[in-house]
Order: sequence, then C-alpha cells, then structure tokens
Amino acid sequence: MKCPFCGELLDTGKQVGEDGRLQCDTCHAFIRPDWVVSDESASAAGPHVDSGAAHAAKPGLATKPASPRAGTYSFDASKVIQDNVAVPPPRTKDPLLDHSAQQLLNVESLIEDLASKDQEGAPDFEVPFDSILAESEPPVEENDPLAPTPNPEAVLGVSFDGLDDLLIDGAATSTQGDAQPKPQPQGLDIDFGDLPHVGIDLPQSHDAEPLEISRTQGKPAFDDDVFGGTDFELPLAHDPSDQLSLDDDGEFPLPPGWDKPVQELVGLGQAVDSVDLAADFGENLFTASGGLDLDIPINNGHPESAPASATNVNLPSPMGRTAKKPAPPVAKALLVVVALIAVIGAILGQTEYGYFGMNLFLGKKTTSSAAPAAFKPVDEANLKMDRRENYEADIVRLERFLKEQPDNREVASELYLLLLRYQERFPLAASADPGIATKIRDLTPRANLTGNLVNVAKTIRLMAESKFDEALDLISATATSGEKDSLVYYLQGRIHLKQMKWAQAITSFEQALQLENDDQASRFFLARSYIGQKKFKSARGMLETLLAAVPNHLGAMAAMAEVELAEKNLDAAVTMAAQVINTGKSGYDSQEQFTAYIVMADVEGLRGNDEARMMQLRAALGAQPKDEATAITLGKILLTGGKRGEAFAALRPCKELGNNSEEFLKLFVQAAHADEQDDVAEQAIKEGAELYPTSAVFPNLSGELELARGLNEAASQAFEKAIKMDPTFVDAYLNLADVKVSAGRLSEAAEVLALGVEAVPQSIDLLLQLAKIRTEKQEFPEAEASLVKLLELDPDHFAATRLLGHVLEAQGKFAEVVTALAALEKKGGLDRDSAICLGRAYLATRQSKEAVEILQNLHSAEEPDWEASAEYGRALFETGDMAGAEEVLNTVVVEDPSQGSAFHYLGRLYAASGRSKEAVEALKEASRLEPRRNNYRIVLATELLKLGDKDSLGDAKVQLDQVISTYERDNVPAAIRDYRAWALRGDLLMSEGKYPFAQKDFVAALELAPGRVDLLFKTGLSLLEQSRHDDAVVYFKQVLNKEPKHAGANYYSGVIAVRNGQLGEAQRFMETASERDPEGYPESLMMLGRIHRDFGRFSEANKAFERFLKYKSTGPEADEARQLLGRRRAQ
Repeated sequence: MKCPFCGELLDTGKQVGEDGRLQCDTCHAFIRPDWVVSDESASAAGPHVDSGAAHAAKPGLATKPASPRAGTYSFDASKVIQDNVAVPPPRTKDPLLDHSAQQLLNVESLIEDLASKDQEGAPDFEVPFDSILAESEPPVEENDPLAPTPNPEAVLGVSFDGLDDLLIDGAATSTQGDAQPKPQPQGLDIDFGDLPHVGIDLPQSHDAEPLEISRTQGKPAFDDDVFGGTDFELPLAHDPSDQLSLDDDGEFPLPPGWDKPVQELVGLGQAVDSVDLAADFGENLFTASGGLDLDIPINNGHPESAPASATNVNLPSPMGRTAKKPAPPVAKALLVVVALIAVIGAILGQTEYGYFGMNLFLGKKTTSSAAPAAFKPVDEANLKMDRRENYEADIVRLERFLKEQPDNREVASELYLLLLRYQERFPLAASADPGIATKIRDLTPRANLTGNLVNVAKTIRLMAESKFDEALDLISATATSGEKDSLVYYLQGRIHLKQMKWAQAITSFEQALQLENDDQASRFFLARSYIGQKKFKSARGMLETLLAAVPNHLGAMAAMAEVELAEKNLDAAVTMAAQVINTGKSGYDSQEQFTAYIVMADVEGLRGNDEARMMQLRAALGAQPKDEATAITLGKILLTGGKRGEAFAALRPCKELGNNSEEFLKLFVQAAHADEQDDVAEQAIKEGAELYPTSAVFPNLSGELELARGLNEAASQAFEKAIKMDPTFVDAYLNLADVKVSAGRLSEAAEVLALGVEAVPQSIDLLLQLAKIRTEKQEFPEAEASLVKLLELDPDHFAATRLLGHVLEAQGKFAEVVTALAALEKKGGLDRDSAICLGRAYLATRQSKEAVEILQNLHSAEEPDWEASAEYGRALFETGDMAGAEEVLNTVVVEDPSQGSAFHYLGRLYAASGRSKEAVEALKEASRLEPRRNNYRIVLATELLKLGDKDSLGDAKVQLDQVISTYERDNVPAAIRDYRAWALRGDLLMSEGKYPFAQKDFVAALELAPGRVDLLFKTGLSLLEQSRHDDAVVYFKQVLNKEPKHAGANYYSGVIAVRNGQLGEAQRFMETASERDPEGYPESLMMLGRIHRDFGRFSEANKAFERFLKYKSTGPEADEARQLLGRRRAQ
C-alpha cells in the first residue's frame, strides 16, 4: 500500500494508536488503514486532488476526489488563481498539515473564499457542514474524537481571525427570551501561522452547546506570547472538572483523544500529552471562548528541526467522551472556584512563591536537580541567509533559554546583540513589535560584549539615532584597529549607503564578502549600491547569485524588479514585483512590498496609465504611510489631473503622521486650497513658517492664498517679502508678475521677470514667462532673445520652440521659422498652431510643396479644422491652383462663416483673378470679422485704391487711418508695424495733391522700411512737387545708388539738372531713362531732343522727337514735337 500523500510505500507493521493508524516513514503523515487503497486503485483514481483543477467546474471550489474515500484533499496554493489574483505557494509544502487538518475535518472538499484573507497573501478556507461526512465517507468509529456531526442547516460566513469573526456564523436560531433569532456559531476559524498560509474553519463539537463569545471590539482574543507566532487555544469541555488538574510536573494534560491530532497539526515528532502552562502567561490565560490559551511550538512539519514559531489554533472541545449530565448550579460554581484556584496556583508557580505559595511554607528552592540545557550561541550561518524569519527564530530560542536561565549573562549578551542586529537589518519589522525596543533597553545593562562587538553595538545604536557621521567614525576606527570582521565592514557599508555614497558603500560590502562570501546581507546591499550608481548589470549579477542561494529573499526580489524596470523589461518587473507583494508579510515586509508597489507604479507611468499608477502609489502608501516622496508624487499627479479632493485626502493622513518637510507642506497647502480647505492651508502655512523661519516658501504660499481671494495688494506684499527673503526664489517672481498681468500692467510684469532672470539666469520658467509677456506686448526681438537663451539651456524645450516660431513669423523671419519648426517637426513636437505657422513660412519662402503637404494633413484630419483648411486654401492659391483654392475657401466660409482668414484669402484670390468688386466684398468681411488684423485692412485699402472711384478712395483712407491710429494708440513696436499703411496713404494724398502730407507719410514708411527704392523715389517726387529740388535730388541719388538705371529717378534727376543748367548731365539722365522705360517716361525723349537741338545736333534731336511721338502722339508736347520736326524738314 502507498501513502496517499507522498506516494511512498507504507509499512503496515508500524501501527500507531488503538485505531490501527499507520505513520508514513517519508512524510510522517498518519493514515487510517481504511483510507488506503491498492496500488491499482490509487493509480486509477489518484490520491491527490489539488485546487487547480477546481476551475474547470466552478471557480474557487475544489472537486471531489475520484477515490471512494473521504480525507484525501491536499492543498496546493500555488495553483489557486481567481479574479486575476495569484496566491503565492506555501512557504513549506507540508503533507502533515494537509493530513492533520483533514483528520480534524473529515471533509471531501473545502470552499475557497479569496475575498477573505486572514493572513496577507493567503486565501481563507471554510468548511460547509453539508459537505462533511459525504455519501462515500469511510465508516466512523464510535466515539471517534475526530468525527463532527453534520449540520445541514448551517450557513457559514466569512471569518477573520483575531478580529470581528472568531466563529463562523451558523443558521439563525431562537432562544427563549430573544426578540430576534441570532446566528449561532457553528465552527472555529484557524490560521496556520508560519506554516502554509491557509485559514481553516473547524466545526464545533457536536456534543457541546454553542460557545458564547464576548470580546472587546477590534481586540484579539489571544495574547501573542510566543515571538513571531500566535497561540494555541484549547476550549474547555462544559464539564471541566477533570481538565484543570495539573500533573506532577505542573503541566496541563491534554484531554484524551487530542494528543495525536495536536501532534500532527503542529508537526511535532513526539507525542503531545500535556502542555506547560508556565510558558504561557500573557494577558489572556483563559480565552474569550472559555478555553485555555496554550503555547505549543511549531517546526513547520520537520520534526528534526528545532521549533521556530507558534500558531493560533482554536481546537474544538473534546469529543468521543461519555456525555455527562449538566452539573447542578452549586456544583458548577464549585467547579469554577476549583478552576480559579488551580490557575492561581499555577500562576504562583511561576513566581518566587512557588506553586500554590508552597515556598512560603517550605522555603524557596535554591537548587534544581535537573541540569540546565546546554547553551547554543547565535547561528551565524543561519543569519547570513539574511532572512527575517531566521533572525526571529533565533530570538525566540534565546528568549526561551534566557527565561530558563535569567542570570545567564552570555545568553543576555547574545540576545542583546541579536536584537540590535535585527533592529538594524529589519527596522520596519522591529518597529511593528514595540517589545523589541523594550527588550533592548532592559538587556543593555546585562549585556557583556567584548572586542569588536562593543563598537558594533554602539554603532547600531548611533545609526538608530540617525547619528551617521559619528557612527561611521566609530565603525571605521574599528575596521582599522580591530580584528577583520565582515560585520564591521557590513555596518560601514550600510552607513555609506544611507549617506548615498555609493562608491564607498561598494568598497565596504566587497570587503565584507571577501571575509564571508556567504554574507547575503552584504551581497544584497552591494546590489543596492550598484543600483544607486545605475550599474544595473552589476546589480543583476549580485542579485542572481543571492537568489540562487536564498530563493525567497524578498529584498533581492524587490531589487531585481527595480533592475528589470531600469532595463525596460516591464513585464518581468511586474512579475517580480507581484511576487514580492503576494509573498511578503504585511507590516514585517512592508519595505520590500513598498518597493514593489513603486515599481508597479513606475511601470504604469511608463505605459501612460495614470489611474493604475495612482492605485499602485496608494498601495505603496498603505505599506509605508509616512513615505513623503510617494505621498508627494501621488499628490502632484492628483492635483495635475484636477482631482483636488483626492489629492487632499491622500496627503492629509501623511500630514497627521508627522510629515512636515518644506516640499510636503507646500504641496499640502496647495492641495488644501484646491479643495477649498483654506483654514487648513493657513494653519499649515503658519506651521511651515515656524519650522522654517528663513524659508521664502511660506510667505509665497500666503501670497497665493491672498491672490486667490482677489486681494492683489496683500498678495503683492507677500510675494515681495518672499523675494526679499530669497532673491533666487523663482515662484515668487512668477506670482508677482501674475499680479501685474491681472492688473493689465504688462510692462511692470516684464520688469519683475527680468529681475528674476537676472537673479536666476538659468531659470527656464522665468525665461519662458518673460518671452510670453514680451510677445503679448509685441516686443518680438526681446521675446526672441529670451527664447534663444532658454533654448541654449534646454534645446528640446518644445513649448519654447513653438513660441519662437510665432515670434519669428511676426518679424517676417520666415527662413528662420522654417529652420526652427522643421527641426521640431522631426522630433514630433509640432502642435496644430505651430504646424500652421510652419506652413505659412514654407509659403513665404516659396517652398510650396512642403507647405501644401503639411497644411493638407491638417485639412484632411477626421475632425474639421476650418482655420487649417483656410491656410490650405491659401497654399493652393499661392501655388497656382486657383480652382482648388477657391473650392476649399468657399467650403470654409460656408461651413464656418466666422473664419476671417478664409474671407481674406478668398478676397486676394478674386483680386488676382481681376474680380475687384468680389475681392473688395470678401476683404471687407474679413476685416469685419477680425478688426484687429491690420494686414487685412491694408490689403482691403490696396484693392479700394485700384477701383479709383471717389467712394472707394474715401473708404481706403478710412481703413488706412484706422490702421495707423491703432499703431500709435497701442504703442505698437516699430518692428511689427506695416509700412504699407503709410505708403498707401501717401499715394492717396499724392493723388489729391497734398504733397507735404504725402511726403510725411513716405518718410514714416521709410523709417519702418529703410532703403526701399520705391519709398525713396516717392519721397523725392513729393519733394519735387513742392519745388524742393535740392531735397528731391538727395532721394533720387539714393535710388540711383541702388538702381542706376531706375527710369523715374533718372528722368526727374535730368529735369532738375536742366533747371540747374546742367545740360550735359541732364542728357545722360534722359538717355538712361529713355532706354530703360520709354513707354513709361516718353517725356525723357522729348527732353533729350531739346537738349540735342540746343547743342545743334539736329539729326539726333529729330530721332528723339520721332521716338517720342511713337509713345505719345497727343497733347501739347506731341504738337511741339511735330512742329520742330516740320520746321527742320522745311529747312
């Protein structure tokens, strides 16, 4: 026959107990013979049923075994997955646990409820009574203490160990006097502490009345007397007269029938027939349910190992005993008195008075016949595995030893140093147990350390007080003067690590590993030092070595998740982090779980999932509620996302826990104000001002509150105070500038920001804000200078580059616009406005193909963008596709009649097509829609001047006067004024004969566009019309310097030369003019003929007159030319 749990052959000759049970030599499980089938049946049915198969039928419900017997269910938590929650595998796979629990339950199936997790990361299993003693059950022996009675009416609820639901709720029953039926408890809920994380609800004894539980809400019913575990509870029978007597050794004998189940449950290799009450004196010697609170050590199912911890088990009352009639009230009272006396006597046995105070009568025992157990020092090899559980197991062992030998200073010293090391290595776990600090304090005067250990202890205590410099000096001196000790170098490295001195930390940890290569703590922190240096490859190597030696090292797993994240292995990072979260023990492994949650949050951030990122950050805060950096990150994300209430709600608990750094308080104030909690914000500002009296942060925050209330003067004073306290405080400059802007004082705002830039020349924020205000003031050269400086500091600043494109366009620097924005386009930094700006720049620089391409992309987008479509229509127009342009532009003005640009471009298209009246109508509509667009008015005036009628000319003057008055009223910088406004008005005034006014406008235009030949010529002409010949010559000479063959300048220069009697010079001017543009200036031929005639060159004169008549055949000068030609022929 084979063992149904491990599959090994059973020795049928090794029967244990009266019921003929067998014990497996391999897994030590106890098996009743009638549960074992032949090899053939076993191979056919399979003795093992794991819960992974349960999902084929119904999630969370284990299927029944195919074998015709009950009691073969084996829990395999590694395969339990429900609702995407992976349950970690147990720490030890213990057949004894499976079998022993089954023997206590006699069930074929267990119901899994992942919604209830009594222990972190483990499911809670409950037992439905209607599944107990199923149809294929084995026969139950009479008085079998392991056989519960089925209760088909029971309805089990979710329990939660040690808190609200110690008992499983059963069906509601009514008792006499009850107004409402109350659910009666039908089972007890058990957690198997440090064994595999499984909660099992045991059914209650069938011959016991329902237990009445009376307890303080939220307070556990058991005291944790054993370090690292909880207690066993053994409920008393309702007739406890034979249970309270102690044996000769002062121990409490277990009721009959319970020795083996308890033995099997806790994994002891020997029978348990009694429990030492002396080892269990906490607050609750009696449990709330009426049982005794007993400490029984556990060894995780391995009898050969020393007990490591204890667990909490509520065992049902003994069954299978002869039922007794209820005792009369007097007997019951007597029994209670006896019980109390027995317990008090037992308690006295643990004091100097002896059991029942016997030492007061017989004298105190001074010697013991039993020899003290041999003392075993701390197992350094075990500690070097760097696992919290190993430390705790040794602490338990030493505490027990010290309890037996309280005067043993060697034990006290070992325990004292071990507790210090535990506190240094696992500070969060140590802080979770307030008794650790107390024990260290109590042991300090009893410890007798020698050699390096004296300074090791002092160093750890200094580190606990955050006196790292002093601690480093002490341990470094120890390293150089004392014996070589890996622990010394380890502590030296830890201090360097806390001070973020990565290189020094690496050196120290490497020295520790040279002395003790199996020192996994040094290896772990060496990996963390590499991570600090961003040497992830080296860190990975260290961590892989560590995990090969200690596969379940949570710290290494968390660090490996960080490495995977740093190397962008996101899926691997999530897998490792999830394993840490599910495996770790809440409160004890919160640092590792915190790291894992942060990795998860960073992964979600990289994936762009802000909601998931915030969820992980909240979980991280759950692991470490005081972590400021995480609280600040979460708060900023929530505030940026507009979740003001959530931001305040996330930060407030951290504030209440004592977080009060400048950065945290600043964010807390902002969150409180955003959530309209100004009273809280003000109080936090006052707190910050008291804590940091020289900081400008809190006057600045006060100013922000005043500004939000509309108290600009008070806000300004607060910001000015902040600047005075710290001239480099950027936020105060920005806020003070905002006050100026809100009051419409842009110049003052620019001055404030300029002072800020002078104080903090590297501030991106100040430079950008200054550029924006200068742009708004249309001070484009100054804005350009600020942006160029900003981009020198941050060449990839997209917002600054986009703004620079618009600033350059406003100055007509289209080639530079193309350079800046085309480069930004390659980086993917163009937004819609800058794409349109680039398209316009392409058009201005005659890069039509590129313009059409970029604008067409915007025009063809799924969502209509009519402004972009208008620019696309312009691009088609300027590339010669008149029909396509007209179609696009007409579509825009129909679909969105508010698009002034579309009407403007349509008007220009009509004008180019000779449809002047349609052009004027479209241009007028553009100016009406966008009256501040001066260039629209200028183009309209141009077309009106072309019409030439009186009304059109008058309308043109109105448009031009409006543009010029706007420039002057708004003090628009000269750099962005359009010279055409003055030039066109000058033309209009010249046509009206108002030459002085025309000359003034031409000069104004020249100031905006110096050196323009057309303006120089018109200015000279206006002066000539005023008979200011000498002044006119100055302008005509400037024209001829730029264009020597300029027909008009040559002609009028020749006219002035003739007037001055300079006929030779006049001849040269007229010859050039007549050669250059005889049709435009035929008078030059007439003047040339006269000059030749005056010099007697009649043949040349006749040729000039003949040419003149060719271009101008009518008028007085034509008649004169004919007369001169006729007279000459007559001669």
